[in-house]
Amino acid sequence: MLCMRRNSWILDVLLCNGLGIYMGMLTLDYLQIKPHHWRSLRSLQRDTPTCRRHRFSPYRLMEFDLRPTGSLRRWLAMLVLIFMALLAEVNTFYLMLVLWIPAAHTLAIVRLCVQAVLAGACLRDTFQYLDDPKCKQLGRQAWLAAATLATEVLIVVKFDWETFSRPPPAHIQSICWSAFFLLVSYTVWRFFVSRGRDSAGD
Repeated sequence: MLCMRRNSWILDVLLCNGLGIYMGMLTLDYLQIKPHHWRSLRSLQRDTPTCRRHRFSPYRLMEFDLRPTGSLRRWLAMLVLIFMALLAEVNTFYLMLVLWIPAAHTLAIVRLCVQAVLAGACLRDTFQYLDDPKCKQLGRQAWLAAATLATEVLIVVKFDWETFSRPPPAHIQSICWSAFFLLVSYTVWRFFVSRGRDSAGD
């Protein structure tokens, strides 16, 4: 049993997630340094393959720096993004349970595809709001993703409040409270205690 868990960790975390993240970073680095020559669609003949290829090209490429602990505002934004990602994962299983949808159903697969596309646009809107001084408000895609998740939670609460309100096991509660305590402790230490010492030393 322990060997199976270890193999699943290796396959899931290192191979799938780790390799996917690494390949994505290489792709973004390639697109960043590659010269792009943008032309309007009117300057291209509409029946050529070039027109069809450029129609779905990005409008512009922007470089974002993650820096999750760069500031308190940025750290809280990262925590909200992580919470929304976890909520989207939990909603997947709750909706299949509440609405009696099989895992291989077309609706479940389409929902996951839409969530994946929406997550990319949501992340771009969020980082543009955090990094771009000219951006004064959060983008529409981020608000759409938040409204979608909230609607899914309301569906679960409405149709199966008994399951939703059932308390989790004791060991799960202890893990959640421990993680919450560690997050609060790290936030206070990183942004208040540590910076207070740095300013006092200067």
